[in-house]
Formats: sequence, structure tokens, C-alpha cells
Amino acid sequence: MTRITRRKDLSPSLVSLTAEEGFVLSRIDDDTTVDYLESLTGMDRATLESIVGRLADSGAIDIAMEARAPAAAPPPARAPSFGDWNVDDNFPPMSSDAPIPLPAVPAAEESLIELTPEEHGVFEDEEPEPPSQESDGETREEREHFEKTEKTFRELYGKKMANLPRDARVAMAQSLSGDDLLALTFDPDPAVVKAIVVNPNANLQHARLIAFNHHIAQGLEGLGQRPEFLRDAQVERKLLRNQNLPESMLRRVLGPKPLRMVYQTTIDREVPDLNRTRARSIMRARWQMSPSEEKADLVTRTEGRILTLLTGLTFDQRMTAILCGKTYASVIFVQNLARFAATPPVLLTHLLKQAFVKRQAHLRNLILQHPNVPSEAKRLR
Repeated sequence: MTRITRRKDLSPSLVSLTAEEGFVLSRIDDDTTVDYLESLTGMDRATLESIVGRLADSGAIDIAMEARAPAAAPPPARAPSFGDWNVDDNFPPMSSDAPIPLPAVPAAEESLIELTPEEHGVFEDEEPEPPSQESDGETREEREHFEKTEKTFRELYGKKMANLPRDARVAMAQSLSGDDLLALTFDPDPAVVKAIVVNPNANLQHARLIAFNHHIAQGLEGLGQRPEFLRDAQVERKLLRNQNLPESMLRRVLGPKPLRMVYQTTIDREVPDLNRTRARSIMRARWQMSPSEEKADLVTRTEGRILTLLTGLTFDQRMTAILCGKTYASVIFVQNLARFAATPPVLLTHLLKQAFVKRQAHLRNLILQHPNVPSEAKRLR
């Protein structure tokens, strides 16, 4: 069986490829076969093998033949013989009714720590916070439908359009509609994608396919020509998951979002590392300009976890006053504030006055080690 592997040490920009070759190369990962590419792209096998051969000649991929060795037959089982047992051995009588005694295991000593409701972070007059209802606007059924239609239109593009000249595909993108226009969203040429965006027949379905599948920065930037596309939750989500999203588009997507949603992007494991890193820079740049109420709410909601991303930044006076006006019962929150270098002295003093902090010596000591603790606060010990 022929195995095709994409060379990760070679950038595609260093190799001169046609649109069809670039399209096929973008579908090749580790352990790919021609049969798989044929079903994925919808191209006929002769054309596909020709493209694969040219990619191999250009050094963009490696081709290897895999030989499967026959599985070794297991050794025959040896029947037990009388010589396997020693006549001097004493065997207990085998009875299905007699339980096998187990060795006694000494019980481990346990020390139970009884926590008050405040230490658990639960108050009698406080209702549990309802789960977040925010989502990207896409249900599981819609996501499965998207994946099925994606495969259909990808195959349609491979059969009808992949081998057409570039100018012909651009002209088609400006006037087509229906399934043919959806199939063109898989074109790797950014000029074709930009032509689709300005097509009056293009809608959110076209934008979502482009946002998720296109791999050229110029093509993704073309979505910005239709602001209504960028306001769609699914388009935003698929753009954030696209590892080729340019930073300019990332800023356009996250710019109008609340600081809380920018933070969620920085910790979302489905977002590529590069986009998460850029989102952290965006969040830090917006921190000092955001309202004090929004910042205080975010620090409280995340139990101070956001502070690890805010090294070198500070709390303003209004934000500090808001945080000092609340009662806390979260160990994680207190620990994160005690470890944040810019925690204001008045907030550290407020934490030392919390009832559950007074009962836990390790929290008091952690706060007292902070360089911003005022000397008079140490008398609260």
C-alpha cells in the first residue's frame, strides 16, 4: 500500500504549486493514502496520481510503500502433565461454597476535616449560579449536518471545478448560486474566495465554510467585506479555530467582544495556540481601558485565574473598591490574589479580615508574605 506523508520541514510557500496541487497538498496529513485522497477530493484516480507524482517530484511530500508482515502464529498450547505437580504439595479442597480467605489489611488512619458552609463556598441565602447559556449558536445536530454537507461540497468541487482555469473559477464565483457556489468555497485560491464573498447570492453558509476550510490569509480577510458575516456566532467560532487566521481578522472578531469572551478565547483548547497567544495580547491591551466593573467581575468569576495572564498590569482604584466590598470564601481566589504581584495593600488587608482566612493558617501566612501587605495588617494575626 502506498503511504503519502507531507514534509513538515518544507514550507508550501517555497514550492511553486498550481491551485490543484495546493488543494491536494492541503488535504495530506501523516499516513495518507491515494484511496483516501480520492474519496476526500472527489478527483478521478488518474488525475490524482498525476498530482501526487508532481508533488513528490517537487519535494513537498514523501511516498513510501508499506509492506505488511504476516502475523506470527501463536505457539500451540501445551497440555498439563502429571509431572507439573509435586506430590508433596498440600492443596486445599476445591469447593465452590468455601470462600477463599483474604489477608487482613490494616486500616489506614484517616483524619476528617469538617468544613463549614462558608469554607465550601456555599451560603444559605445564596442560590447556585445557573450554568452559562452562551454558545457559538451551533447545536450538535447542526454541527453533524455541517460536516456531512462539507464532504458533499468538497467532492463536488473536486469533480467539477478543481481542474478549471483560475480565471474561469473567479468568474463562476461572481455569478453562481446554490450547490455550485457552496462547492467553490473549497477553492484554495484567495481570489476565488473574495469573489464569492461579494457575490449577492453568498450567505452565512458560504461564510461558515470559508471560515472553517480556507487556509490563505488574504482569502479569510475577504470575509471582512461583509460585516454581517463577522457578526455570526458560527463564523466567528470557525474563524477562531482556523490556524491561518491573520491577526488583523482576529482583532476584528474579538474587538467588540466583552473582556470575558476574550479571556475565554485565551483558554479555549479548540483554538490554535497562535490564536490564543494573540488573544492574550489583545486582552492585556484592553485591560487598562476596560471599565472597572467589568474587570472586577472577570477577576471574581474566574476566581483570580485570569491574573496569571496579567503580569505587569495593575488594579485601578475603583476596581479595588469593588473587590473590597465583597465577602470571599474561595481558597483558590485568595491564593491567586496573594500570589499576584500587583494586588493592592487595601485588598490584602481585606482578605486577612475574612472569617475563613482567619481559620486557615496557611492562607494567612501566604497573604502576609506578600510585599504589599501593610505593617499594621500584620497585627491581625
